[in-house]
This record gives sequence, C-alpha cells and structure tokens, in this order.
Amino acid sequence: MSKRGASAVAACPVCQAGLADMSPGAAELHVNGCLDVALLEDRKRVRRAKRATDPPPVRKAEPTPPAAHGVKAEPKLPAAHGVKAEPAGGTVPQRSRLSAKEMLREIEADVLEVKPTQALSTAQEAAEEAAEEPEPAAGGRARRPLPDYKRMPHTTFTVDAFQYGRLGFCTGYFLTHFHSDHYGGLGAGFAGELYCSRITANCVRDRLRVDPRRIHALPTGTRCLVQGVYVTLVDANHCPGAVILLLEVPHDGRLLRIVHTGDFRATRAHIAQILCVFGRDVRLPVTPAVLAAAVESSAEEPARRSPLIDYVYLDTTYMHPGYSFPKQDDVVRAVVDLCAQAHADP
Repeated sequence: MSKRGASAVAACPVCQAGLADMSPGAAELHVNGCLDVALLEDRKRVRRAKRATDPPPVRKAEPTPPAAHGVKAEPKLPAAHGVKAEPAGGTVPQRSRLSAKEMLREIEADVLEVKPTQALSTAQEAAEEAAEEPEPAAGGRARRPLPDYKRMPHTTFTVDAFQYGRLGFCTGYFLTHFHSDHYGGLGAGFAGELYCSRITANCVRDRLRVDPRRIHALPTGTRCLVQGVYVTLVDANHCPGAVILLLEVPHDGRLLRIVHTGDFRATRAHIAQILCVFGRDVRLPVTPAVLAAAVESSAEEPARRSPLIDYVYLDTTYMHPGYSFPKQDDVVRAVVDLCAQAHADP
C-alpha cells in the first residue's frame, strides 16, 4: 500500500484498528504487517485443506511368505526391456512431502588469487561424476541427493550445500551468509574448503567451531581468482556478511557469467555493480572503489549495453504479490525516530 493510500484509510482493512492518529509511514507499516499475517494464515488453511484431501501414504508391501512344504513358488518374470516393473499391490509409491523447513533449505590490487589450481578438463569432470553421490549419514541412512541448483555449472563449486555429506566432486563450498537455513549441516567436523565473506568467516569460526584452516575469507567488492574461477562478492543488503556471488568461469574459449544472489534485498546499486564486474576485462582488477564509481555513474546515466549473463540463481522469497514492503530508507528512518522518542521520553 502506498503512503497516500495508507493515510487516506481511516481504519486498517484487515484488523479494523484506527489509523487516523498514525503518521502515513506508521499506518503503512501497520497495514503491511496485518497483510503478512493474513497471507500466512491463508497459506496455513490451504495446507490444512490439502492434508485433509491427500491420500494416505502407501504402506510398504508385506514380504511374500515362504511357499508351503512341497509347493513350488512361482518365479517372478523379469520386466520387459524398457518397461518398468509395477510395484507390489499395483500401486505407485508417492513421493514423500517435504516439511516447510526442508523446503526452505531446498528457494585495490591486481586480481587476488586464492588457492589457485589447474582447471578441470571435461574428461576429469566426467570422471569425477562418479564421486558425486554423497556419503551415507551416520547409522547407514542415505543422505538426500544434492539438488542441481546447489552446484554451479561447469565448476566444482557448490553454494549453501552442507546437508548432503562429503561431496566427492566438490573442491569449494561457498556460503552466502550466516543464517541457519543456509549453513545447516556445517560444523566442527567439516573437511572441505569453505569460501565466504570475512564477517561470515568469523561467525563460522567462532559459533560453529569450523577448523580455521578450512575457511577462506574473501574480501567483499574485490575480484578474486579461486581455483581458476574469477569470484567477486557483492554486499547483498541482507544481514551482516551476506553476499551475492558473481562467478566468471573460463569455458570453451569464453567466460560464463553466473549470478547467485543468496538471500538479498535488491537495489539499483546491485544492477550497477553486476554490470560493472561482468563488463570489465578480467585482466583488470575490481575493487570497492571501482564498484562505488560504477554505482555513482549509473545514477547519472544508466548503462546502455549489458553483458551477457548465462545463469542467474535468484532469491524469490518476497516476489509474491501479497508482500508490499515500504522502502528500506523509510523503515530505517521510522526505527530511528521511534528510538529517539523512547530515549527522549522513557
């Protein structure tokens, strides 16, 4: 809801609370909060209704009892080539539903070089595909397979993928920020190579007790060379240390450009920074000063030509039309004003 709309309404359309005594900003915050609650309640009702209409889970077929003494058990015929054998009982087992929590875990100098290694050839990549299956979890239970969107194309890197065991192909585990739905599975026993921002690195070391020798803190706003891939971290405008990953991957004689936003709050500055990094020759450094100049110039004259971006992994958490947040500057200003009022009149 716009500021004008919020101030023109005498009462909240959701909870019917009076808005006449509120400032336009406070009224907007109130109405948006009520809309969020209403949206969540609607989603809960839909889920409850779906659970009520879902068929019961398919039970495992009982083992076939042994044949009676003197009676020869009839052998099972193998399925014809290209035809799937039907499971016992003639029913197809349904895919287990994921919980909401599980679903959340599923949506200044030259280039700084970090642990450079020779890029893998296509043949080597193919050979390592066999090692892609995660190791079994404790107790012999199989771990969940790695989702495709967790592995960056034409690299041996993964992003926020710590719940799938030790991945044989992975030479670099990237962590976008220090929130549990992204670092889940990461702990003191981690034996891979972890790449993240300096703030996130401090949190991982101090809170999760990850071996510091396994942690590689990359400077934000600086193009780095990580195992043959150019990596630039851009502030994601989310939580302290949260970053957007910009990868430039040498492949078939050209650079593949990949954007992985992690969790972020989009701004026009992000567009200017991404275009600056991908439009700048990799032989030239990218520094915070270069990015700041790009943001400043973009405000005066938008870029006329955009470089090709091959892959975008986009955070879409709040793209639902039910979400309508005030501008970040307005929220910050409202919080500052509230704190000032509380300080002036405890």
